[in-house]
Amino acid sequence: MANHLHLLIRPDDASQLPRLMHWISWYSAMALNRLSGRCGHFWEVKYFATAIAPKDHRMALNTLRYIHANPMAAGIRKGFYDPYSNYGHYSRLECDGISEWHPSFLTLVPMLNGCSKRYERFCQQYRHYAKGSLKCHWGSRMLKRLVETSKATEARANEYHQGNSNYLLLLIYA
Repeated sequence: MANHLHLLIRPDDASQLPRLMHWISWYSAMALNRLSGRCGHFWEVKYFATAIAPKDHRMALNTLRYIHANPMAAGIRKGFYDPYSNYGHYSRLECDGISEWHPSFLTLVPMLNGCSKRYERFCQQYRHYAKGSLKCHWGSRMLKRLVETSKATEARANEYHQGNSNYLLLLIYA
């Protein structure tokens, strides 16, 4: 989670999303670079966006739950509550001054307190599925070869130190 963030936003005009994301990206990069004493690009790639139909409550709630579960799935938090997330806004009805309840959240039950309880139970049902690693990635093959070479080199160095070898081993670390 240190390398990305999730936003569920509703622009007034969908055609303005690229402009809005450009501004968010530019402003956050400028602020975070200033805080960390860096300069230059901050975000690795452009944003990824998926439209959610206004009446698709299931997809909206699943997306919201995915966003709230992400710190837990990444191993940063043990539960759903995260001080940098608006999960408390939904589960504890805490006002953060920025978020507004998604219309899909408000359709769970007629009373706001009931929406909170039902959403909390809905989140508890979340199961994170780890993304599968690539089967044939050049980096993993190279890493395996380096580890094997390192073990062989270490074994030869031990032989040299024990007097069982007649060659000199020079190790250079970058």
